[in-house]
Amino acid sequence: MKNIILFLLCFVFSELQAQFTEDFSDSDFTSNLTWQGNIDSFEVQNMRLWLNAPANTSSSFLSTPSLGAINGTWEFEVELGFNPSSSNRALVYLMSDTNLLTLATEAYFVMIGNTADEVSLYKKQGGTSTKIIDGVDGICNSASVKARVKVSRDALGNFELWVDTSPNFTNYVSQGQVFDNTFMNSKHFGVLCEYSATRSDKFWFDNFSVNTQIFTDMLPPQLNEQTIVNLHEVQLVFNEKIDSASLNLPNNFLLNGFFAPVAKSLQDSILNLAYFLAFQNDSTYEVIFQVLDLGGNELDSSIIFSISDNYPFQTVLFNEIYADETPSFGMPNYEFVELKNTSADTLILENWKFADATDTIILPLDTLLPMEYLILCKSTGALLYESFAKVLEVPNLPSLNNAGDALLLLNKYDQIVDSVSYQSSWFRGIEDEADNLKSNGGYSLERISDSYTCAPSYHWWPSDDALGATPGKVNSKAGFTPEAISCSILDVSIENDSTFLLSLSQELPLLSAEFCSILGNEIEQVFSFNQSQFYVVVANPIVPSQKYSFEIQGVTDCYGSPLLAFEKTFFWVETPELGDIIINEILFNPHTGGSDFLELYNTSNKAISLEGFKIWEYDPLNPNVVLDSVTISKSVMEGNAYWVIAEDTTHIQEQYFVNEPAWLHQEALPNFPDDQGIVVLKLPSGVTADSVYFEASWHLDLLDLQDGVSLERVSALAPSTSRNTWHSAAKTYGYGTPTAVNSQVYSHTNKPGFSITPSVFSPNDDGYKDYCVIEYKSANWGAVASVEVFDIMGRKVKLLAQNHSLGKENAWKWDGTNMQLNKAEIGIYFVLIEIINENGKKEILKEKVVLGAELN
Repeated sequence: MKNIILFLLCFVFSELQAQFTEDFSDSDFTSNLTWQGNIDSFEVQNMRLWLNAPANTSSSFLSTPSLGAINGTWEFEVELGFNPSSSNRALVYLMSDTNLLTLATEAYFVMIGNTADEVSLYKKQGGTSTKIIDGVDGICNSASVKARVKVSRDALGNFELWVDTSPNFTNYVSQGQVFDNTFMNSKHFGVLCEYSATRSDKFWFDNFSVNTQIFTDMLPPQLNEQTIVNLHEVQLVFNEKIDSASLNLPNNFLLNGFFAPVAKSLQDSILNLAYFLAFQNDSTYEVIFQVLDLGGNELDSSIIFSISDNYPFQTVLFNEIYADETPSFGMPNYEFVELKNTSADTLILENWKFADATDTIILPLDTLLPMEYLILCKSTGALLYESFAKVLEVPNLPSLNNAGDALLLLNKYDQIVDSVSYQSSWFRGIEDEADNLKSNGGYSLERISDSYTCAPSYHWWPSDDALGATPGKVNSKAGFTPEAISCSILDVSIENDSTFLLSLSQELPLLSAEFCSILGNEIEQVFSFNQSQFYVVVANPIVPSQKYSFEIQGVTDCYGSPLLAFEKTFFWVETPELGDIIINEILFNPHTGGSDFLELYNTSNKAISLEGFKIWEYDPLNPNVVLDSVTISKSVMEGNAYWVIAEDTTHIQEQYFVNEPAWLHQEALPNFPDDQGIVVLKLPSGVTADSVYFEASWHLDLLDLQDGVSLERVSALAPSTSRNTWHSAAKTYGYGTPTAVNSQVYSHTNKPGFSITPSVFSPNDDGYKDYCVIEYKSANWGAVASVEVFDIMGRKVKLLAQNHSLGKENAWKWDGTNMQLNKAEIGIYFVLIEIINENGKKEILKEKVVLGAELN
């Protein structure tokens, strides 16, 4: 009693009595009090508030301001013209934090009705309603209900509920008592009717009487609980709501007097403080704080805490994973995960968590001795595994996926103690002595070392134990050292003129400058991006398009085994310009079962990356229609080098002499037609770099078969679209020259005017002077020319061009055939060019050429 008196002395009650009465004697419920809500659904009938709502299944409410919360009573009369149920019932809100009763989150209300036919008191907090006084069952179990209800509450928060169902309301009967001080403030009083269509006009209320007082809080808040949420965050729980203004007070919540929180969050009475500084083992921390409650009462206090069970990363290890238990070779038919304590301490696993990719669970409380193993398994397998080692029975242990899963072990502060993302590929295709693939089940993955020098995938191997696993004992693969795996440099990416990034085929535990060398430069520093990628800094600037050779030697793999030296050449590539990369040779009609190929030529001295170049094929009958396109993968062309793409490089090497195998690449290629087609090479920007509209008729007319014969470009300077630029590859060169200089290439003459090269030629398909080129360099812009070949008797043998529009440089090719596409006779011939300029003036030029024969 003394404590209660002392508590009461801490409150001051306002002289303003929070009270009102309403008996509806004026037949107008809107004139005395201010009611809000579904006004149209209510009216006064016979001096009582009556629900007269539309005949729908719904709810209707009225509310009025009311601040009273303590030291008084709430009384009212209610009549229901039906036997109430869970869908037809009345709720009278004594206290509500909002005038919208259905949305109240802090409220007390009396429910008349429900399935137990009772009158009970409820508390609504958030979205949850909780019965706090359970009235007598059956009190409302009649065809209609008439009752007078009274609720009292004292200054402490002690409620009592009375109900009077006597004919003249002369006999209140107590329904129960309860202490609840969750809410000590009110804003509204009201009624809420829930009804079906046939009950929408059968609710009456009368004689509302609220005789209570306003609660005035004079006590400061009290700290009920403090919790270390994680290694950066603490949580404070107070006995009442805290004013958010507390978060903005200067120099508040400093950790050890220096460190301000980086994040603060307040939810009612719960305050979370997060700090950048991580809490350390066996260190003591103090937070001094000042908080205000909603009444402005102030609490100046502090908390002191320390961390003594913050076990660092890999104190406990995932040591063995048995994910696929069938078929069994001696193990119980249940999954398990084995943990290992690597420390010298006995660990308490309190509120530790185990997680996979989809679920997180709290492990049961247990201890783990130094270097002890602990098997985690479901309850159904616990008894069977007890013969192997200590077992922690985890009923809700997540299932281990056979194909792979991501496992986490976290301490009570949600700090990761160990993690592993295992995969079925870690079984490495290994079989047991009976030729069973271990990846098919019955074998565990074992950790071969307590510490990783590389990624976990290197350090987990399938068990060699005859039973398929080693729970509770040293792993069968512990200390295992696999054979050294060769390493190579996959790529060199230039970052700037002094730095490049190495990408390796496997991880290395260590790479430094002492293990690296670069021809023509000096290495200053090597540092890790990750264990398979390393930045290299050189002393002298890297020169664009210059060839470099980078070598690594003297390193060990992830298991400590020495690796053979390996190297890679690379370039700092330059941006291609139009004319740098051209189409140089094309095989579109291969041998039966063979493969097409396309050869590109770098006419510049620049090293150029082909990554993103595209090869497009268009329909020759409708050049706007794309038939196919492929994108060239990452590859670098040296200056003046060739680059050949084919879908079957083996066929190309079998059919042709490949001068530079490194320039032959097996990739997708459009399926070029055997008769005619359009192939276009585009830069990554989409701009056309080169294009060819090829036809089978461009081949040498004297060929018996075109199968397997490529078309070669005779000059890099000649236009790609002209048939005079292309010639069949020579027979003596195997009908193709992939990765090499074309067999039919010729050099342009520097002679002005009219010239023929060579002056003597022999079209025998040996790659040596198989045709002659007629060149004419002219300043007659707008002129046209006809080119004809005559024998020594003056007879026309061949028409090479007719009314050909002239440019500055012009070239025509004669392959030694006549008008009938037969080989012309050996002898002397004359080539005549008839030129007509734009003014109609005619000029005739003539030069001699000799068609010879192959010498035996």
